[in-house]
Amino acid sequence: MFNLCATSKLLKRLKIAPGNSATTTTRLGDWYGNLLSVGRQHFAMFTNQASLLTVVMPEKEIDPAPVALIDRVRCLLVELKVPLALIEDEMGRMQACAVTATASRSVLGSMNDFGFAVKLYLSESPPLPLHELQHRLAETPMKALGYRFPREAALDLLSRGDTIK
Repeated sequence: MFNLCATSKLLKRLKIAPGNSATTTTRLGDWYGNLLSVGRQHFAMFTNQASLLTVVMPEKEIDPAPVALIDRVRCLLVELKVPLALIEDEMGRMQACAVTATASRSVLGSMNDFGFAVKLYLSESPPLPLHELQHRLAETPMKALGYRFPREAALDLLSRGDTIK
């Protein structure tokens, strides 16, 4: 079980009213979601609260949001060469989701930073493929993590053996 903490813009797009926060049982913890536009293209961006690992997908592919998020997280973890046993354990823990409103301004600030990077990478000619864009975001040192990489923070959390409180 995890919480998908959505901005008001994403909640409106999903046509979902925010519910109550649930107890998180995943190792990575909760995820935050927002929408962003790059030119005429519209994307959804989801950032993990604890590790700042981020996935980006076309907005039209987010329905149903928790299922699309889980699929993209799985693909990103495979690309980052996380051990398969850790991936499967986390995916099993992510099967239930509560959609809530955002609560952490720190995570939203990090998402804004990532949003600027996404716009830059997708404005290149040719634009960076989404899987490579996500890989670059995972290798971006973040001040909120003490200048660690989201990839490293996520691997540490997945390897710990307990859940985020």
